[in-house]
Amino acid sequence: MNNIYKNLCQVTINNLRHYDPEIKIHFERPEGLCYSIFDYPVKVLLEIEGTEGFIRECFYKILDRVVDEKNLNKYLNEISSERMTREGFIKEIYQSNERAIKMTGLSE
Repeated sequence: MNNIYKNLCQVTINNLRHYDPEIKIHFERPEGLCYSIFDYPVKVLLEIEGTEGFIRECFYKILDRVVDEKNLNKYLNEISSERMTREGFIKEIYQSNERAIKMTGLSE
C-alpha cells in the first residue's frame, strides 16, 4: 500500500510540473503531500509566500484545477491592492458553485 501511495504522489508531482516546471508549489514538497485535495488546512495555505503562488495553490487545493489567466489576474489585483484579504480569497473560492459541484457532483 505504501508503494501505491508513493507512486500516486509521484504521478501528481509529474502532472503538476506539466503546467509550469519553474514553479515549485508547496504541496509538491514532502510536507505538503500529506494533505488531500479539498481538505487542505487554511493555516497552511496562508503560509504560502508570494501572492501568485498562493493563488495558484489555492486553485489546485480547493478547486482541483489550474487557475486560468483571467482569475489569476483578477485575484492578483484584488489581493495586491488590499481590496481582498487572503482569507477572503480562500472563502470566496471555497464557497464557489464550482467547488460545490466538484464535491457533490450536483449542480444548481
